[in-house]
Amino acid sequence: MDHLWRSLQSPLFRRALAEAVLIGGLCGAVGVHVLLRRLAFFAHAAAHAAFPGVVAAEGLPVATATTAVEQLLSALGNGETNQV
Repeated sequence: MDHLWRSLQSPLFRRALAEAVLIGGLCGAVGVHVLLRRLAFFAHAAAHAAFPGVVAAEGLPVATATTAVEQLLSALGNGETNQV
C-alpha cells in the first residue's frame, strides 16, 4: 500500500491516472452511442482516421483537442455528420 501512495505523489503518475479515467469515461459514452445509433462501421473508420491525428499531435500539450479537430474534419470529409 505504501508503494501505491508513493506512486500517487508523482505528477506523472497522477496525470496518467487522470487521463486514463477521462478516456475510460469517454470511451464508454461513445461506445453506447455507437451501439444505439448502429454506427459500428463509422466507428471503425473514425478509429482509423484518428490515428494520423494522434501522430500529428504527439508532443503537443493539446493532443486531445488536436485529435478531436482531426476527427471532426474526417467526419466532414466522410459526409457522416448528418447522422450525429
